[in-house]
Amino acid sequence: MKKLFRSLLLASSLALLIPLSKSNANGEVMIRKMYGAPHGDKSVGTVYVLTDGDTIFDAYIDEFQFTDSNGDAKGVPSSDGEFAKGYADGKVLISKKENNDFYSKNMKEHADATHTILENYTAIEDFVKGKKISDLENELKDKGDKIVDEVTSSTLVDTKGYLELIAKAAKFDKLQSVGIKVDDPSKLELNVGLGAPHGDKSFAQVAVATDGKKIAAAHFDEFQFMDATNPLPNSDAGFAEGYADKALVSKRWNNEDYSKAMKEHADATQQIAEGYQNMEAYLAGKTKDEVEKDLEKSDAVSSATLVDQNNYVGLAIGLLK
Repeated sequence: MKKLFRSLLLASSLALLIPLSKSNANGEVMIRKMYGAPHGDKSVGTVYVLTDGDTIFDAYIDEFQFTDSNGDAKGVPSSDGEFAKGYADGKVLISKKENNDFYSKNMKEHADATHTILENYTAIEDFVKGKKISDLENELKDKGDKIVDEVTSSTLVDTKGYLELIAKAAKFDKLQSVGIKVDDPSKLELNVGLGAPHGDKSFAQVAVATDGKKIAAAHFDEFQFMDATNPLPNSDAGFAEGYADKALVSKRWNNEDYSKAMKEHADATQQIAEGYQNMEAYLAGKTKDEVEKDLEKSDAVSSATLVDQNNYVGLAIGLLK
């Protein structure tokens, strides 16, 4: 079962400058990410897919949704900080996976669900492991909505929607990160966690592909409320009912908008996506001990511009626990 961790944040900054790979033509594993609306218009689906060539070796599903803030749900990181100013009155943003008990209880009460949301996600994730991307696409085309019957332990009526998002993510290059060559990618697992590495106006979602000892690939993204030309899916629909004013954006999905703001307000010389990619390239192939030793040295790795890089890197290695 996938692990979710809230890591303790490290205090100082670490500058990184690493050459970036642009494809996996040489056989590196890759983490690809995509956002979508697999389950109506009140939530945003976020999917990670671990690939090597044309094969899916692991996948990870979660969804973000607004709910009443006076309930038992746990808000995303920074929900007790400046980030919460982006919420409509009485609302809080949650991860369904981190709120498995809370959300599954609602599923049972309102839809007579027999499996938890976590069990459903896990069943879908397990179904795609080891499949060729083209085979998954063909199954979706041939079986349509009836593909739910093939996914053991999944009772979600929108199972097809989640599988379609995984299939799209597996070929989506915009949000990809490139890792190292691995002899047996089937031994890798995607671990994903949430944290607040860059103050309380945003929160991060971080993924690592690992064999338990070494990071084969890493992926960073963050969410913040701001004006954007192309915000997250369902920002023009039910999901937007949770907004106070501005839309929720992914800094990576909305790289140009956020990077423009960085340049105007902080004289940034790199785009936000470049900063993330530099950290990902640094982490690829590293063990937790190797990274922690580097974190003890202020000049361990040379130059980039994200001031809180130690915090981001600390969040990633926390997923190796």
